[in-house]
Amino acid sequence: MIKGLVAGSVNIALALLRGTDIRLLAWPCAAIVGLFGVGVSLVLFILALRHSAPPEQALIFLCPFVGAIIAIAVLHEPITAKLVIAGALMGLALVAPRRAP
Repeated sequence: MIKGLVAGSVNIALALLRGTDIRLLAWPCAAIVGLFGVGVSLVLFILALRHSAPPEQALIFLCPFVGAIIAIAVLHEPITAKLVIAGALMGLALVAPRRAP
């Protein structure tokens, strides 16, 4: 919980220092994204590690995809070349064969 509060506070401070216009609605949206993007995903990741389930462990890497889809659908973020390249690299990381140590 402390990690989330500190990270959120630092991100908001950086946005304010940059001069970003933070709307009142952005605060609860940021809290919800943080709750699921960090909190819930970390709990699910730890549970997957506890049960030694490699396929489930790979699901943690889907979080950036979900965040990007939500940003495009809800926030109307533009689809840029950087976003497409990043998505392709994340997709490659998901499907690339993994070798056990």
